[in-house]
Parts: sequence; structure tokens; C-alpha cells
Amino acid sequence: MTRVSIALAAYNGERHIREQLDSFAAQTRLPDQLIVCDDGSSDRTVSIVDEFAATAPFDVAVIRNPENFGYSNNFARAILQSDGDIIFLSDQDDVWFADKIATVLQTFDRHPAVQVVINDQVLTDEKLRHSGRTKLQNLKSTGKTSAGMIEGCCTALRSEWSRRLFPMPAEADDLVRTEDMSHDRWINELAMLVGRRVVIARPLQYFRRTGENTTSWLLSEPGRPKLRKIARERQRAAPLSAWHTRIAVLDAYEGFLRSHAVPGDKDAAFPKIAHERSSHQQRIRLAALPLWRRPTLVWTLWRTGGYTYFNGWLSAANDLLRPRSP
Repeated sequence: MTRVSIALAAYNGERHIREQLDSFAAQTRLPDQLIVCDDGSSDRTVSIVDEFAATAPFDVAVIRNPENFGYSNNFARAILQSDGDIIFLSDQDDVWFADKIATVLQTFDRHPAVQVVINDQVLTDEKLRHSGRTKLQNLKSTGKTSAGMIEGCCTALRSEWSRRLFPMPAEADDLVRTEDMSHDRWINELAMLVGRRVVIARPLQYFRRTGENTTSWLLSEPGRPKLRKIARERQRAAPLSAWHTRIAVLDAYEGFLRSHAVPGDKDAAFPKIAHERSSHQQRIRLAALPLWRRPTLVWTLWRTGGYTYFNGWLSAANDLLRPRSP
């Protein structure tokens, strides 16, 4: 039988972690192992996990980091300690639907070559109140595709993929340290590049937004995206540093794929990387041009699919209207 592990990264999560743990125990297909890596919590997080472990219907291991490793490195450690054939990643404050594990395993069974499966999620506030909006709905409402669905808390991967990708190479250390590269982006985007990821469009969990989440993004907030707010933020100034950083991330992907063996179509990955890199370079050039010189270049970037890496038509509109970068 397929062995299932859950890798959970914890840090000062006493308010909500028990509810998440209980949702694991309520699965129609129970996990075989739960690995909790605690990154130096100063509250009752570890005690709550220990209490749960005493009666859990599966193995639970708690690993206390000797120092604070940070979000991505903590997850990487939890992944490396997991021995399941399929490894589910979990945040400490969400709630899984009862059929999540069973549904994801069925997807892996139907797609034996796939290395990563990611599911949609219902966006909620701290008390799990929601308007029915999901992350995929919010992405698509702004012109993005499912490629923008990166959340680690919705991700499951084969052990083969984890062995190939972790530990992350030393060349990526600076990007991880500055939080420009994350474990979930590493897992998901490399899988997409080589054609080994499947998206389950049905939500399989609640995604709790507490105001203290490690990651924050307008499209992850409960309810319909506030397009005017997104547009205003993008119009203030071109995020040149973010675009340069993204190019550095793409360079890291290309270097890794050229020097490591991974399942999938590596030959198809390099044109994808080149296209996205070129799209970022073109937006950097656009930002330095006067407004009257931009329409033709914006149209060319739109026609060639360059804005699919950004916020679709919102990004195209911003390139036409935002002030010239110095």
C-alpha cells in the first residue's frame, strides 16, 4: 500500500494547530505518519502536538529545531524526515476536508508520471468564515492561470521528487535567505517546468487568514479580489527589484535542471524559462520608456503571452499608465 506522510512546519501555532491536527485524524484515508518540525516555538505548540500524539491513530514524530531555521528550511527539514511514498505539506492553521488525502491519492494513481499534485482551497478569515471564494477563482478573475497556484499547504509530492530536489542546492541559499525562493515554489515550479504537476480544481481545505500568516497576498484574502486596490498598488512604481529577483530565480531553475537528473521533460523546460525571463526583461525595459512609446511593446508582450506570468490585463494596463522609472 502507498505510505502517506504529512510534513508540518510549526512555529508558535497554539491557537489553531489542534484544529488542523484533528482534521488529519478525521480523514477517510488516514496518514501513516505525521512529522512536525517546530522552529523554536515559545508557546504551547509542542505540548499540543504531544497531547495529540498520545491518542493519534497514526505515528507522530515531533522534531525540535536546535535554532530557528526559517519558514522554508523548516519545511525542507520536515520533508527530509518523512518516509512516505507520498508527502503532504501542511501549515499549522488550516483545516483539511475529510476526503483530501483520498482524493489526492486517487489523482496520483490516475497519473503515475506526475510528481506533484496541488488542490484548490476555500479562503477564510481566522474563524473559518468565508464567502465561498477559492484561490483558483481569485487567480483567474485577474487573468492569471492555475500556474499561479503555488501554496505549499495544498501541495503533495512523491518521495522521488523530494529526494531529487532536497536539500536545495547551495546556489539557492541567498534566495532562500532573503525569502525570494521558497520550498513550495521550488517544488511546484520545477514540476510545472518539466510537465509533472496536476491541479485539482476542487477545494480540499480551508485556508485560514489570521493576519499573522507567514505569506501574504491580496489574492489569498477571503472574498472577491479588490481589483482597484491591486491596480493602485501596481501603478505606484514598477517593481524592478522584484523582476530582477525573479530572473535570478529562473536562472537558479535552469542551472539546477542542467546539472541534475529529474523525472520529466527537461528539454521542454528551457524554452519556458527563456520565455518568462524575456517577459520580465521586456517589462523592465518598458518601465524606463516614456508613455507614448509603450503601446506597441505592450501589445507585443500581450500577444506573445508574456503577461500570463503577471496579473494579465491588469499588468498590461499598468505598463501603459504607470510613471516612468528613473
